[in-house]
Amino acid sequence: MFTCRTCGEVNDFPEMSPEVNDLGFYFDCPDCGARNKLVNVATAGETAALVQLSDE
Repeated sequence: MFTCRTCGEVNDFPEMSPEVNDLGFYFDCPDCGARNKLVNVATAGETAALVQLSDE
């Protein structure tokens, strides 16, 4: 689950899907549209494992 840093809405993968661009992984909140940063914690060669850091 991911929580929007702007509105506090809690979302899971069925409701939103993470994306990636040249700035990194993120999801756009389906409620307010805010961009929320995600971090890939997988090691090289593994499928991406995305987390939302509590201090960002």
